[in-house]
Amino acid sequence: MGGLKETQSYDLLIVACDPRHLKLDVDAAEKAVFSALQNFRIHCTILEVTNPPTPVPYGIVLAPGVVEKMDGSIYGFRNETAKQYDLVTARGMEKNLVAVYQLYDPWKIAGNPEYPPDWFRTKLGTELKKLPGLKWWPYGPDVNVITDYTTDYFDHFSAEDVGKGLPWTYLDLQGQRNTYYVHASTCFESALHCWQYAKMLFEPNSGLHHHLPFDPAARILITGAGVSGLLFAEKLFRQGYTNVTVMEALPDQSGRGEIYGKTQTLTLAKPRPDRFAPHAVEPTVAELGTCYMSVAYKPMLDHLQRYYLSDGNDPNRTFMVGDPTQLDFRGMVCPDDMPGCGGKVLGFTDYVIARARQFLGPEYAEYTDWEIEAKILEAAICYLAERGLCFGSIGLMALDPPPDTLTVLEMNFQEFLVSKGMGALVGVMEYSYSIQGYGPLTSISTFYGMTWISDALVVEMLLEEGLKHPLITFWSKGWGDVWARMVDTITQNGQVRIEYGINITEINRPV
Repeated sequence: MGGLKETQSYDLLIVACDPRHLKLDVDAAEKAVFSALQNFRIHCTILEVTNPPTPVPYGIVLAPGVVEKMDGSIYGFRNETAKQYDLVTARGMEKNLVAVYQLYDPWKIAGNPEYPPDWFRTKLGTELKKLPGLKWWPYGPDVNVITDYTTDYFDHFSAEDVGKGLPWTYLDLQGQRNTYYVHASTCFESALHCWQYAKMLFEPNSGLHHHLPFDPAARILITGAGVSGLLFAEKLFRQGYTNVTVMEALPDQSGRGEIYGKTQTLTLAKPRPDRFAPHAVEPTVAELGTCYMSVAYKPMLDHLQRYYLSDGNDPNRTFMVGDPTQLDFRGMVCPDDMPGCGGKVLGFTDYVIARARQFLGPEYAEYTDWEIEAKILEAAICYLAERGLCFGSIGLMALDPPPDTLTVLEMNFQEFLVSKGMGALVGVMEYSYSIQGYGPLTSISTFYGMTWISDALVVEMLLEEGLKHPLITFWSKGWGDVWARMVDTITQNGQVRIEYGINITEINRPV
């Protein structure tokens, strides 16, 4: 810090950042794992848009066909104003705030070029000006960019490397050379899975039960103050460790919104509905990064409740439609190969049923919608059985997968669904999986699809008729509010120290 160099020693290293970006003395086994990791690049932009004369029917729109391309094109949007208030209220306003997403896979292009933010900004502007090529974008080209965010996203192994067992090779590295890896690359991108992975490593009933230092005063270094770094620092805080240092390469982001790694929460006072008086402003919480939750998050939310109950940051806010005649806020752009509706935007339920008909085959063309829904739910039950065979009772990842399981898990997710007679689920999975930026079903491996589409999510769909009732929720004050309160708690007595703007030039560990 401040140009000064200092050497420090620690008893334990917790790597909570991308290990490929750390100046770490990797051995051959670590190098083999880290060099195989791939990632996408995601760009999110918050736009202020003008509502068109014709009311926009949906608050969220996803284009699975664009996700397939992974070329940085706009693949979806979420109306943050509608998320904050409701869809009818948002339609009645002159201006709305909208989050727009672009996704790019550098591994599809020779040389793996990592395009900078300006490349995404130019591409976004070009696409919005060529509206005939973006028929599903309802707001026109006249937009005002509030802010944007670009990051490497979703570190993962190729389907082939999953078949070679690399996620489990990564697991075998845990604890060696006084080092633990808790970054999203170990398992999955979401905050939930970072939390679950740490539980799997250190809980006595997990089958692993690694031990943290017995001395509560042991010197522990965590690299990275993003979501995974904060979650693990909080775990150490709760267990009574008193000498924990978190080093973050970026400068302190205080005063620039709630920014913690891939959590990028903005609280914006305008635009707001006319019904709010100037002295009673309800701000709009806009998320550029971490956003969605599902029923699978409940154990994690129970664990974190001390950081959100006191200030009323409700984790159960749903996307309110505000119109009793409209059942859904989600729109899906039909891929070109969907018979009779290619390029059209359908409501989620209609899309899922049409997509199921496509994969079930022509003999189901005359089936009623209710009969098709029954086939979808039947496929969901089969999915639960298949996931149980692959992941066992742990629920996150099988600890010692047999070779035949690896053969299944390396298939791409759509290939797996179709080969197992569950093609009726493709439409459901396209929305549930791809909208978060985790890639297309046709290229990502079944291992990652099964990791995200958990038993809890599928069971809720079966019990609550998830085709009609949304299963995703949001924080009323955003993820950033949770992390800010967590930081305040764990650092107040000096047990945990967070140091910003630290450039780690070298890490040497015992052989």
